[in-house]
Amino acid sequence: MAESHRVSALVQRALAVLQARGGRVTLGEVSRAVGCSPSHLSRAFRQEMGATFRACRMEAQMEHAAALLREGRRSVKEVALRVGYRQVSAFVRRFTRTWGLTPGAYRRQALAETVRIGEAQDVNETTGDRLPETRAERQEAQVVLTEPKETDPQANSPPFGRHHPLSPAGAKKGKKKQKKATKSA
Repeated sequence: MAESHRVSALVQRALAVLQARGGRVTLGEVSRAVGCSPSHLSRAFRQEMGATFRACRMEAQMEHAAALLREGRRSVKEVALRVGYRQVSAFVRRFTRTWGLTPGAYRRQALAETVRIGEAQDVNETTGDRLPETRAERQEAQVVLTEPKETDPQANSPPFGRHHPLSPAGAKKGKKKQKKATKSA
């Protein structure tokens, strides 16, 4: 965002709402929070920030994602969901375009820098995740590992459509077509 020298109080309040919500907010929600119409707020962003509200929101999302990745406690999928992306692949593309690194590489680099300056002591070298320091943290980590994960409806679906010949449903249809072809021949 290219900021002009003078940003109105309205846009400053809107930016504060964006930052506070990590970018997970709509133009309508922000305009209600700052007390103006969506069109007025959108126009103010373009004039004063030199960017659209959507671009500013996306920047706030990516900054929030980077902060979550630097913590090293969440997976890339968890970060993507937390900042408002339903598809991890879309999040990875946007993050890479914004920061020049994939989310995993960004986290590893950030954690490596943290270790070099002495802020973190124990880091899993494989994943880059911070290891629990206290007994309570270790127990909490074990509880998280043993709790059932929320199911993602897309995670259980095949990597191709149900009418694709290699999908279980498509394979059944293919067999039916083969039977029909042999009966008619």
